[in-house]
Amino acid sequence: MVHKLIFISTLLFVSVATSGQTIITQTIRGTVLDKESKSPLPFATVMLLDSDPIVGTLTDTLGSFTLSKIPIGRQTIKVSFQGYKSGVVSDIQLSSAKEIVLQIELEENVTELATVTIRAGNTKDKTVNDMIGISGRTFSTNEANRFAGSQNDPARMARNYAGVSGASDQRNDIIVRGNSPQGLLWRIEGIPVPNPNHFAGQGSTGGPISIINYKLLSNSDFITGAFPAEYGNAVSGIFDIRMRDGNNKKMERTIQIGALGLEAIIEGPFSKTNNSSYLVAYRYSTLSILANAGVKLGFASVPYYQDLSFKLNFVTKKTGTFKLFGLGGISSTEFLDSKSDSNQFSPANKGENVRFGSKTGIVGVSHTYFLSNNAFIKTTIATTYEGNGSQRDTIQTNNKLKRIGGFGYDQQKYVLSSFFNKKINSKHTIQTGIVLENVIFKTKDSLLLYKPITGIPFWGYNNDFSGNTMLFQAYSQWKHKINEMLTLNSGVHLQYLTLNNTFAIEPRVAINYRVTENQTLSIGYGLHNQVQPYGMYFYKDKYNTTAVETNKSLGFTKSNQLIAGYDLTFNNGFRLKTETYYQHLSSVPVEVQSSSYSVMNYGATFYNQYRDSLVNKGTGYNYGAEITLEKFFTHNYYFLMTASLFNSKYKGSDGIERNTAFNGNYVVNALGGYELKWKNNVSFLIDAKFTVAGGLRFTPIDLLASAKNNEATYKENEANSLQNAVYFKPDLKLTVRKSYNNQVALEWALDVQNVVNYQNVFLNWYDKNTNTEHPVYQNGRFPTVQLKLEF
Repeated sequence: MVHKLIFISTLLFVSVATSGQTIITQTIRGTVLDKESKSPLPFATVMLLDSDPIVGTLTDTLGSFTLSKIPIGRQTIKVSFQGYKSGVVSDIQLSSAKEIVLQIELEENVTELATVTIRAGNTKDKTVNDMIGISGRTFSTNEANRFAGSQNDPARMARNYAGVSGASDQRNDIIVRGNSPQGLLWRIEGIPVPNPNHFAGQGSTGGPISIINYKLLSNSDFITGAFPAEYGNAVSGIFDIRMRDGNNKKMERTIQIGALGLEAIIEGPFSKTNNSSYLVAYRYSTLSILANAGVKLGFASVPYYQDLSFKLNFVTKKTGTFKLFGLGGISSTEFLDSKSDSNQFSPANKGENVRFGSKTGIVGVSHTYFLSNNAFIKTTIATTYEGNGSQRDTIQTNNKLKRIGGFGYDQQKYVLSSFFNKKINSKHTIQTGIVLENVIFKTKDSLLLYKPITGIPFWGYNNDFSGNTMLFQAYSQWKHKINEMLTLNSGVHLQYLTLNNTFAIEPRVAINYRVTENQTLSIGYGLHNQVQPYGMYFYKDKYNTTAVETNKSLGFTKSNQLIAGYDLTFNNGFRLKTETYYQHLSSVPVEVQSSSYSVMNYGATFYNQYRDSLVNKGTGYNYGAEITLEKFFTHNYYFLMTASLFNSKYKGSDGIERNTAFNGNYVVNALGGYELKWKNNVSFLIDAKFTVAGGLRFTPIDLLASAKNNEATYKENEANSLQNAVYFKPDLKLTVRKSYNNQVALEWALDVQNVVNYQNVFLNWYDKNTNTEHPVYQNGRFPTVQLKLEF
């Protein structure tokens, strides 16, 4: 069925792609801003490179520009302004259906006589946030759509970067430098947000399908260590997502059907008299169609989900800019005994049905107001929600269902974020701000039990607790350009938890020394603290009749991070980057009694890993080296090769040093692509990728104890002593694009995951009916077709 679908869709595309050759043009618009102050730069020069005759224009008094009648295809523009470093934006994919709207930021020279020009394509080696001094990288929407194996998912795309691993097809957890994925901070529009994935588990940061729609994103930042002072409550990494504004001049629409769902996007201006705009996207699952067609999705179930994303931009003349944004997703699935497959993973035991669902929501409004050309205040208020629930039923002899257990949790936050940014002069920029989160948490885990003598059933609760608290963060950071070659980024972050009056002061610093025009040495240090999963604070000992919250006094996990790096750029968009790092973790929660348990392993399973009577006495460390060699998309091709070697260890309360669950030791990625331009405004693209990574660690199952307890029981004294086999996954993606002269564009893509059908181990699963364990494998060869229409 799938092969027929691929064949028919290919014939359909080829048939509509054979119209006559014609020259099709489109518009590139945008604004040019000062990178530090965000104020417009009037009368800057904007040139289209490699054009004949020369095409160019000047920005107006608001920093806006328009380049009209530009031939479709990949274009490059150069922007220059007196007293500023020139900037070049390459890999601009121009189609007949959509205008390109850019926001280009230029950096002011420290001295008037300085003349430093950024070569074509090298703007991509700079982060959006100018305060990031080390271990940062810009994430672009083009890469999310282009990279083979990414499934249009920003999280899966980030796994291609040095220092990042996943080694799992089922979940898109981001493991940074051997740390728990729990240590990652997701931010959207400057607000800390919950796990932005469908089917998200309690306390996790990943899931099988992202709620984030990459088509609504602007260029964003991904940071893997020693982050600036504005980022707090994280110890592994930062994914700082920015949503783009809708087109404020014309209405544009997109319809797409593919592996991630059937979706529709609409954007445009509210009126033609101002620059206000809207951008809305809705998506509904199509994976159920693939499952019915016989495609094995890795689970013995069919996932149902839908999500909505939006951003409304309101521009006023006197009161600043207001933005209303949000995203939300609902998902559910069921594991039925009647449809179980021993070769696929299922959390249901034989003779049982399990149903699971989750919800995530984020809504916020921001206000930006310029106090002067060099100073502004941005304030955002938002509310976020995450929750999930499950129920477990046993199948009786009469085929009726009997409820034997259930679980549910909810976590809601009310967030206030505000900061003041001022560019004092070309050498000094300061920023100071606060983030306030009010957290409300509750969970309940029920189990059907029987009284020992009478056998009367009753509902027992392993977990039944709730609570609320507030997390206050404040920061101040300073960028000092000592001269054209030397830059200092420094700051301090404060963090306070009202629940138990835990307080932390965190210094941050990064120094960049530009050895030559294309070589930079960097060093950075940061102290980072993170709150424990909130359910852990409110957890109550089920065996204690007084129901004491034994973890309520837990402090933050601390991470001292030191990083050194070298960055070299070449002509024609080549780049070589290396980094080495050491991280020391302390005050990690471990059990009072001697055991191997540590929060450093949190997130390695599908369920919460709460324990009672925890103390901040655990330690751990991560160290490693990374190298990146890449060529940005120029001359019709690109490639990205990354290699990471790392070691991740911890100590529980028993004092024994062990591997963390995420200590795969190495990750190697190689990906690339080529674009062939054909006649009739048709382009063919081929993208390929392969990943080789050390398997994740796991703890052996004690079969004797498991048989006695009627559930999987692990040899905790041998925690993480075993390792899954090497993870190997090659992916291939074929794409065809066609532009029409009536402002319509069509794109067809075939994305084949694990093209060689290699069997990667997902986990070892315990079957209590047979008292045996067996490996469960990840996705085999998995082809998907995607068709996108823009008009």
